[in-house]
Amino acid sequence: MADELQSTPEPGQSSQSIAAAITERLREPAPGDAATPSPAPSADDAAPPDAEATGDDQVTVDRQEPAPAPIEPPRSWSKEARANWSKLDRDTQEYLLQRDSEDSAAVRRGQNEAAELRKRAEAEVAAIAAERQRTAQQLQFLSQQIQNFDPILAEGARTDWTKLAQEAPGDYVAKRQQYEDRIRTVQAIEGERQRLHQESMGQAKARMVDTLRRDLNLDEKGFAAFDAELTGYLVKSGYQPEFIAQVVDPLSVQIARKAMLYDKMMADRAALEAKKKAPPPTRVMKPGVLEEGLGTDARFEAAKKAALKSGSARRQADVILQRLRATPQS
Repeated sequence: MADELQSTPEPGQSSQSIAAAITERLREPAPGDAATPSPAPSADDAAPPDAEATGDDQVTVDRQEPAPAPIEPPRSWSKEARANWSKLDRDTQEYLLQRDSEDSAAVRRGQNEAAELRKRAEAEVAAIAAERQRTAQQLQFLSQQIQNFDPILAEGARTDWTKLAQEAPGDYVAKRQQYEDRIRTVQAIEGERQRLHQESMGQAKARMVDTLRRDLNLDEKGFAAFDAELTGYLVKSGYQPEFIAQVVDPLSVQIARKAMLYDKMMADRAALEAKKKAPPPTRVMKPGVLEEGLGTDARFEAAKKAALKSGSARRQADVILQRLRATPQS
């Protein structure tokens, strides 16, 4: 090493460079020696990457997490309850919002289930009504067939029962019994047909009323008033009450309601137009004290001054008219 320290410097190499090289060489551990600990890092090397140096001071930049977005109150809450929503802590808000969502979902499920049950019930009732209507039509057809083609009824309609009773009492009793039995059969069929028809009409009428009340948002009293008004309008338009009572289609009733409202609107518009075009009522002049003696100049001048002083154009016109009436025509 001494030879190395005493070595001649290379040409052009400064003394400072030589000293630095010697110092670095002395720091290297000799073979077999323990490793020399590395020098401590300088202040510049130990500075954190997110620190900014300004002169001799260092300022650390704080990184804060963004605040969570506020939670909106449930839509189902009232205005007063929504005003107090901000006073609750976030955990309570999240809990209440979750419960409200669960309650709304339960209500929707209940409404959907109720609507599905109502649809199935309406379908079943409609099927029963349709079956009754078909049965009533079959009974009507059977009644007509018996009346038109039954030989006992046909013969009974041609028989002179008084003469038959006198000439053949035995045949009268037997044939009359058969004939009356057939008539009772036809009457029973017709009665059953009428009963089924009335039941079908009653159920269809009830379904129509429920549909209209729901669509028009009417209670029982409001629907009664609406039904009376519409029935009166239809009767005035030329429809028979018997025909109106047979209507069970809610769409037909809605169309009739729109026609009624349209006619009422047009009638109100016509009345308003007639009122606008009507001439103003004629103003009747009541005789007064000014009319007496207004033919004289003194009274007329006094009345004219009073009218001018009042500033009323109507009063001034009255004075002039009364003056003209009081002045004798030549």
